[in-house]
Amino acid sequence: MPPASTACPNDSNGGEENDDNGDENDDNGDENDDENDDENDDNDDEHDDNGDENDDNDDEHDDNDDEHDDNGDEHDDNGDENDDDGDENDDNDDEHDDNGDENDDNDDEHDDNGDENDDNGDENDDNDDEHDDNGDENDDNDDEHDDNGDENDDNGDENDDNGDENDDDDDDDDASNLPKYV
Repeated sequence: MPPASTACPNDSNGGEENDDNGDENDDNGDENDDENDDENDDNDDEHDDNGDENDDNDDEHDDNDDEHDDNGDEHDDNGDENDDDGDENDDNDDEHDDNGDENDDNDDEHDDNGDENDDNGDENDDNDDEHDDNGDENDDNDDEHDDNGDENDDNGDENDDNGDENDDDDDDDDASNLPKYV
């Protein structure tokens, strides 16, 4: 341990260094305060802007609520009108059901008539088949008549030729029977 009269060699320098560090810390504290104050001011301004935007949104929401209320009243009026239309539709449905029953009865009658028409149709088909058979027979007879007609035409042509030949012979006979002059 040094004698009491001798000072520690680091006391002087250490004190000054601590003072310098204290000053630097104070400067850093001031700088941090300034930065924090500026950032807080910016945040306050942003919060104010958000508050104004929220107020605008609240006003728009109020306007929408009023519009929705008006639409609700209109919907209620339409609902009452639809109820009246529904009652009228129910009455029409009852009338339609009655008409449907009448139509069903008419359909049954039509079905009976259809069955009768089908029977008549089958009978007509049988008659058509018979008529077709008769038509085929008539066609065969027509072909035979045509063949006979052709044969008759050929015989007529032959008779005409024979007639012409006979006429020529008669002319020759007439000429030979004329008086002869010397």
